[in-house]
Amino acid sequence: MNIDIDKDLVYNTEKTIKDWVDHCINKLGAERFYKYVSDNWETVSFPIECYILDYISSKSKPQKIETIEDLAKLLDGNEYRDELDNMANINVIDLCKEKGWIVVYGASDDLLEIDGAISDELGAWEGCVAKFYKKGEFYPEYEEEDIYHKASEDSFFAIDDKELNRIKFAKEDALIIESVWSPSGKDVSWEINCTGAPHVSFNVMEDDEVYCEALVIDISKFISK
Repeated sequence: MNIDIDKDLVYNTEKTIKDWVDHCINKLGAERFYKYVSDNWETVSFPIECYILDYISSKSKPQKIETIEDLAKLLDGNEYRDELDNMANINVIDLCKEKGWIVVYGASDDLLEIDGAISDELGAWEGCVAKFYKKGEFYPEYEEEDIYHKASEDSFFAIDDKELNRIKFAKEDALIIESVWSPSGKDVSWEINCTGAPHVSFNVMEDDEVYCEALVIDISKFISK
């Protein structure tokens, strides 16, 4: 992240500290700045550390999440393996279950993670395409001819190119998620795409680099009531 906590703090006055903290929050986002400060207390001069924590806390009071845009903004900048962390102390999974939302992101080099109204983990070596199937619907066996299974609950299942082409040709009102590993032209490990439902992108970081372009998706119109 390359931040010098004491840089530009020539006068240890509240105004100077406030201006500098504002600058860091605007540049990095409160989540990333807070994580940096928490991990690097040895570089912080006393009593600056106390003010920084109080000031960040005042900037990060519990907030109301009304839209998928709100949630994406809250999660943006989180680190890989801490995708759902937030300073607002909001239980993201419970919120998504209530709203009918999911958070979708890639992990390792072969996993598609889904959290929220539906929680699942799909194999995604070199990427995958998954379709939503409502409880009771039949889904095809991956890369098998004429073999179908009945979904025991609302779920996403990986589909092959043949099934995807059939869906497109039939112009089905389908909810499709695509995870792309090492997408061309982008310096990220994962890119998540969606068709068929409202969605908003946010970045999952690994150190100073974007690891995954993740999504918050509103699937409320699809899930069983």
